[in-house]
Amino acid sequence: MNIASLEDTAAQMGQISKLVRLLATSGITSEHLQRAIDNTSARANLVEFLQAECPTVDYSQPAPKARREFDEAAFFRNRRGLSVDDDLKRSVGFQMRQRRRAIALKFRQLDKREIEAEMFGLLGSGQYAETLDNAVELSQIAELIIEQEAGISGALSYSHTNVFPVFGLDNELYVVYVRWSIGDREWKVCCRPFDANLFWNANCRVFSN
Repeated sequence: MNIASLEDTAAQMGQISKLVRLLATSGITSEHLQRAIDNTSARANLVEFLQAECPTVDYSQPAPKARREFDEAAFFRNRRGLSVDDDLKRSVGFQMRQRRRAIALKFRQLDKREIEAEMFGLLGSGQYAETLDNAVELSQIAELIIEQEAGISGALSYSHTNVFPVFGLDNELYVVYVRWSIGDREWKVCCRPFDANLFWNANCRVFSN
């Protein structure tokens, strides 16, 4: 076993322990921390707060409004310039959910052919929970499409497939992929079950939170 990696792990655990002790002196209990562990939305809020370098919260001002709900059915069924296959509704389902901004997404462009297990970091199994945390929501895909409806260059690739890990109604992993149709001048949105051994070509863009 690598001694250096053990030292790094010990140092990280020491930092985490120190942070927990400091939070405890400020009145943060294990229940507060457990909320971020158990609740995906709470965890996303915490990540955004930390990435913003922990800004001061002004409690003298009214609390910010909760994120607006997003009507998935209204967008994916009725949006002009959008073609959506029936599997998206059957597998992922259309609901009213809290809108999550696409700004939280990151992507990488494949520099070689990769199987889905490699793309989503599932080669060694045991990474399912991490993929659940990183899964993309339909409101984020919709926001990317809206931003590029007029042909404006953005995060979505026009020349290659855009791939998103999404969890379905059965809590199984699905792959939503978005392609630009030059002939029809519209985005095609398709969905199918995760296939660990299916190859995707180089230059596809893989998105995650």
